[in-house]
Amino acid sequence: MLYSLFINRPGSGSLADEEQRFSEQELREVVDTFTPQIEAIEASCIRIFTRCELTTIALLIAVSRLNKTAVLVPEGLEAESTYGQAIIYTHPDFVLEVVRDDQAEPGTEQVQKGIVFFTSGTTGKPKPVSWEWERLTKPDFLPSYQENTTWLTAYSISSFACLQALIFGLAAAENLYFLKPTVPLQEVLEGCQHFDKVLSTPTFWRRNLSFTQTAFTVKAVTLGGEPIPQSFIDLLVERLAPEKLTHIYASTEFGSVYSVSDQRAGFPVRLLEQDRSNGNTLRVKEDFLWIKPPGSAEFLPTSDHVEIIEDRVFIVGRKEDIINVGGQKIVIGKIEAAIQAIAGVVDVSVYGIPNPITGHLVGADIVKGEGVDQATIQQAIKTHFHQHFTKAAFPRIIKFVAEIPLTRTGKKKRRYG
Repeated sequence: MLYSLFINRPGSGSLADEEQRFSEQELREVVDTFTPQIEAIEASCIRIFTRCELTTIALLIAVSRLNKTAVLVPEGLEAESTYGQAIIYTHPDFVLEVVRDDQAEPGTEQVQKGIVFFTSGTTGKPKPVSWEWERLTKPDFLPSYQENTTWLTAYSISSFACLQALIFGLAAAENLYFLKPTVPLQEVLEGCQHFDKVLSTPTFWRRNLSFTQTAFTVKAVTLGGEPIPQSFIDLLVERLAPEKLTHIYASTEFGSVYSVSDQRAGFPVRLLEQDRSNGNTLRVKEDFLWIKPPGSAEFLPTSDHVEIIEDRVFIVGRKEDIINVGGQKIVIGKIEAAIQAIAGVVDVSVYGIPNPITGHLVGADIVKGEGVDQATIQQAIKTHFHQHFTKAAFPRIIKFVAEIPLTRTGKKKRRYG
């Protein structure tokens, strides 16, 4: 249980975001205050609209203490979710705004005493996925507690990734920072110049590497949520020099599927067709990743397009990220990885542009480094693609932009046309 994890900590640490910091003892007092408030609602399922990370965390701990169900509703989906008999808005300074909703659906049928997340909606309309509290906090998978350690997570508080980071952080770290994925890392560096672990999407580091100070250090980096090319791993190792770099494949539906810490892109072929310790089994079928979750007799398809090269399996993008250019299938992820590796490119988003003759053309929005000449990058792209790609893959339209928009979960927002 989330509450058990929290209450069994030594009590000497703290939780903070970019605006405020509270000691464990102060947060325990808030949880004790929230508990009777939640109990008095007399609702078994509660919708939570997050306005503050720390208030939401305290509320989730109180909800798990009472064995109720929490539905974490992301910003922008308030009208989509009708689960639960009550709505709670979490505000700064640990203020709860409770609204009774007698017209709502009575609750989620597929979960009891747990939590409901919404998928990111990358491949369609976001859908609710439920997890039981006990399944999320199995002690066999949790790290041991270490004193004088500080972790930072830069995932949206309403995401499965953030709750996993919270659970692991409560088990292992003395101090925890929670940063919205859209907030610059610089916002917390005045309060802490060293993190023992940072958990985030690759996009978080692409947006922040140019701002990190020489005094800033990080011991371990954990990445997830997006494909990670070798050039980006090499860049992180060069800039941050972490003792450990781990990339995780996880999803709201399947949970954590595998993790790799050998500083190589992709994952070993030997992981295919093997029962993992978390109960998931992986398979590649028709160039896509399939997963058989615990308790299932069948493999279920994911939307992740993969390539097998020698001893590695590489995730190169989603099903929707394959565009047709003159009859050729162009994988957006491979184009992005190639442009990202070019000197002076900070970030890039590749997309298909509808064309009446070829079906699509390849377009790219590029964020360049300060003082880097646009023409130099364009020439480097032209030279590289002439040598390594077909004519259809060449980006016909290149735009230089200030930044790449993010989704609510901190991932790169895709353009389709």
